[in-house]
Amino acid sequence: MLDKYPRQQDATIAAIIWLMGLPLIFLTLVPNIYCYYVLLYVYGIGAGAVSIATNVCCLEIWRGREDGGPAMYAIDFGFAIGTMIGPQLATPALQVRGGLMTILCFSDA
Repeated sequence: MLDKYPRQQDATIAAIIWLMGLPLIFLTLVPNIYCYYVLLYVYGIGAGAVSIATNVCCLEIWRGREDGGPAMYAIDFGFAIGTMIGPQLATPALQVRGGLMTILCFSDA
């Protein structure tokens, strides 16, 4: 879609991010686990679309040049660094002293 309408790339990416944010608003309001799965599925589709869109935008910037490879590698390197550092930064906030930590609790009531 980004290749078909090159003038609307920014608007398309903004719409994808906006639609990706909608499930996050409703995650705390879901009545059961199946609705939770559906919302996470929609979020995952949006996250994949944003990842692909950033690669397409990077290729558009470096089109026709032979030195575009390092820019693509830089995107993947930044993602890899974030996936390694993110859990380390979140660990102190998720620790619970003296008990079992329950991240998600669902009930039928």
